[in-house]
Amino acid sequence: VHTAHYYTGMVDEKMQRGYVVLEDLSDCMQGDAELGCSPTQLMEIAGALGTLHATFWGLSTVQTVDSPLQSWRPTAMSCSQRTAKYARFLGRHGHLLTTEQRTLVTQLEAELQPALERLLRQPETLIHCDFHLENMVFKGPMETIPIILDWQTVARGPGVVDVARGLVECMPTEMRRAEQSRIITRYTDTL
Repeated sequence: VHTAHYYTGMVDEKMQRGYVVLEDLSDCMQGDAELGCSPTQLMEIAGALGTLHATFWGLSTVQTVDSPLQSWRPTAMSCSQRTAKYARFLGRHGHLLTTEQRTLVTQLEAELQPALERLLRQPETLIHCDFHLENMVFKGPMETIPIILDWQTVARGPGVVDVARGLVECMPTEMRRAEQSRIITRYTDTL
């Protein structure tokens, strides 16, 4: 997995400032969530993500410099809070939705908690937690080799958290639907 090479850094707690010196990435292409990426780039991202997750797959602890890495947890919201939130949403915006869309909101309410519980029972690995194109640059002659940036939210958790966000946010819906089976296969083949 390619990351920016770290040379040095410093934090001045009194001034609440710091700096980090990384390798020069000026010859790389910045990822752009609005534009999306090519299927080739996404296949490379899936391979890099699979390699990252495979390296730490099933580990119950990952040690950082100062302390064990925290486990990922979805936003803490009780079922009753979520139910109230969905009801408020439908009360305010339900008239703008089709019958099918209102049904989907209701189904989401019923299925979200069990899905989160299943997700939390999955094996843990090192996850990025903010895995999208704005946190990547691409290098190489065809600008297909991803370099993953912005690691401050890293945690232990189910690898599918990064995979799902990457699939949803790295390419337009139509392309994702056409390519997702190949991309998931690439990811799982590298685990």
